[in-house]
Amino acid sequence: MVGPMLKTLGWAIENPMEVESIQPQSDGAGNLFPGFLLKIENKLACSIEVHPIGSVDKNVRPSLSAEAPFHLLTDGRVWRCFYQSEPGDEPVPFKAFELRPETMADAMNLLLGVYQRDAQATGAAAQKINKNRQSQTNKKLDALRSLISKAEQICAKPPHPKMDQAMIHLIKKAGWTGISRADLDQVLEEYSPPPPPEPSFDDDPIFGMPSDDHDSASTPLPAQPARPRSQTENWIEPVTGMEFIWVQGGTFIMGSPDSEPGRQKDEGPTHQVTLDGYWLSKFPLTLPQWQMVMEGGPRMGGTPPSPGDKEKPPQLPADTILYEELQAFMDKLVMLGGGSSRLRIPTEAEWEYACRAGSQWRYFFDPKSKSQQLEDYAWMVTNSGNEVQPVGAKQPNPWGFHDMLGLVWEWVSDNYALYSSVAATNPIGPTSSSREAVHVRRGGSFRSNAKACRCARRNPAKVDSLELQNSGGVGVRFARFIPQEGEQ
Repeated sequence: MVGPMLKTLGWAIENPMEVESIQPQSDGAGNLFPGFLLKIENKLACSIEVHPIGSVDKNVRPSLSAEAPFHLLTDGRVWRCFYQSEPGDEPVPFKAFELRPETMADAMNLLLGVYQRDAQATGAAAQKINKNRQSQTNKKLDALRSLISKAEQICAKPPHPKMDQAMIHLIKKAGWTGISRADLDQVLEEYSPPPPPEPSFDDDPIFGMPSDDHDSASTPLPAQPARPRSQTENWIEPVTGMEFIWVQGGTFIMGSPDSEPGRQKDEGPTHQVTLDGYWLSKFPLTLPQWQMVMEGGPRMGGTPPSPGDKEKPPQLPADTILYEELQAFMDKLVMLGGGSSRLRIPTEAEWEYACRAGSQWRYFFDPKSKSQQLEDYAWMVTNSGNEVQPVGAKQPNPWGFHDMLGLVWEWVSDNYALYSSVAATNPIGPTSSSREAVHVRRGGSFRSNAKACRCARRNPAKVDSLELQNSGGVGVRFARFIPQEGEQ
């Protein structure tokens, strides 16, 4: 199949200096596929991989060469075309099609325009791709610019979100795909915000505080928790003293690759997830914090440490909480602290994003590092003595969160379901009010081994009180509830 096609495209298939046949490669699943490297004057121009029928989908990436600018992957039916502008860059797909009688003419035009030898030799193929790219980018930027006025209107209303948050809201509302953070940042850099409004004495609907310009000589207002002045400052929940860290929104790859040691099947396929910014607790909920709200507290899996002479003795996590009890805790906390104490359970994606802290390893540090060990960050079966340990005694991850791995499993809000390979924005998982719904726990516990204490590990279960005692317990790390536009 490949030989006649290359001959039609002008390649000298009998010349190994121009068309080099590569020994069959393995795709990792035991399937072998032949490959070809196309060269012009000893310079790589294109790689071609021929996979078994039915094995080429959107997750298959070029693997033969990181130097060739063009790549073509096919299983005879599905064809995927990639381009990288610089050697070593990540190949970007620019065309995919299924070969059928009605698509044959378009497919041939594409191959002639991009993979023909003359088009490669003259640089016309690269020029064509770059021109199309620029055209698509310009269309995306123009579309984003058209949202600016609507975003300004949203920012002018309570809760006065930031411009990028308003733009992301409008992008999702429009159902647009293919918009990158770089595209949005470019438009925002061009944007000149309107002059700030005159100082207002109205209360802030999210945080319950007057504006920073409020005259201190005015009539005193009831004490409220201060609104963080920047994303670098942590927020303290006023009733329990829970400390929250701002997590800047972004995009990451959720799940684990097939090659990750300890991987379980429900951790894949890996998929791209984009999240808005959010507040997440620096530590798991502690037993005293639970007892402060619930007037008693959950069953405990260990013995509290002795206070000794320390002003603030170590605190154990609330480690035996049923999922059904979390809503009662959040409701009572709001009754004690008002709207500023309104919390929520983080989603599975939010939990993993904060745990990874920008990494894509199985932990949030390089497992090959000689200076960092999992036991430096996590209470687990090898160092806990099979007893629950105090919160915050281990080192935090790079974003400042303690005990993300080990110590106590942590509830997330999602009902359990298998992943999809489709990219998602602010995913919340399947929704169900059924008491039979199975929820997910994350992070491992003091009874877990290293395979369970990984960023991608999922632990679905319908937990009862007996399971809580035998599993190493389940706690929670709350997120802060911030109303979206139109919510109260």
